[in-house]
Amino acid sequence: MLTAEVFLQRISANWTDEGWLKGQTFQPRTTDIVVVGNLKSGTTWMQQIIHQLSTGGDMNFRDISVVVPVVEFAHELQIDLEAEQKGFPRCFKTHFWYPRCPKGGKYIWCVREPCACAYSYFKMFEGWLFQPEEVSVEDFIKNIWLPQGEPKKLTEYASYFHHLASWWPHRNDPNVLPVFYEDLKECYESSVRSIAEFMGITDEGCICVALERGQFEFMKQHSDKFGLFITHKYCNNVRVDLPETDFGMGKSRVRTGSATEGLEMLSAEVRSEIQKKWEAVVTPVTGCATYSELRAAWKKEKEKADVRQHGQ
Repeated sequence: MLTAEVFLQRISANWTDEGWLKGQTFQPRTTDIVVVGNLKSGTTWMQQIIHQLSTGGDMNFRDISVVVPVVEFAHELQIDLEAEQKGFPRCFKTHFWYPRCPKGGKYIWCVREPCACAYSYFKMFEGWLFQPEEVSVEDFIKNIWLPQGEPKKLTEYASYFHHLASWWPHRNDPNVLPVFYEDLKECYESSVRSIAEFMGITDEGCICVALERGQFEFMKQHSDKFGLFITHKYCNNVRVDLPETDFGMGKSRVRTGSATEGLEMLSAEVRSEIQKKWEAVVTPVTGCATYSELRAAWKKEKEKADVRQHGQ
């Protein structure tokens, strides 16, 4: 049976304290784009979209996290965060919650329904950090994913709920663009065009190629560029008694792209536990009792802001 302690030991082999601390001291330029979001909230998808927009269609990379670096892993991967990039603006990604996120850039905040995040989180690590027979999805979520809270040290991520609650008060900051995963699925072209506008990209050619190459179908065809190669290249699996080679190398961070899979695959009991955690952490900050309410509240705020901006 996989315990939280064993899982934490295995996952922490992917980074060092030194690397995380260096990532937190990174100072983005005012034009830099930083994708932020909890794990499995659509950040890899967003990396591809913004890389296509900033470069006009570059696919000449081994892994998306080489060309759109994850700031907390850059040190281990020997990536210079100060270097110029193929395109403009420069693009980065982090899973840090707001208090630890490097400040000074422009932030695309990815948000996704919690059951979908929880289920996708399980599926990402299944066959990599643990085998299917070690733990069921229900036990994994109840005993490992849900108990996460605020980071107890500088080298820990916040839980899904604390991460969301930390960014919500900044949703209307001029340098923050919230993007809901479900909106990106349902209104793909208008969402990508909004992202391009936020990035300062007006070239229609760049936008069109990003619309084509940012689609899930295209990414699935090039799934090797969105896999775990970059993680395995530098993580020391032997430290945690995992096989030295090929463990999870075939996995991709691009899976189904479903916005409803978590709700469909999880039991009513687990969904209820997730809802309780939402009410305990997110509702006091946002005033929204459910994820659906939160998404609707943001849509209403955005519509009012658009009316004010255009004077209608």
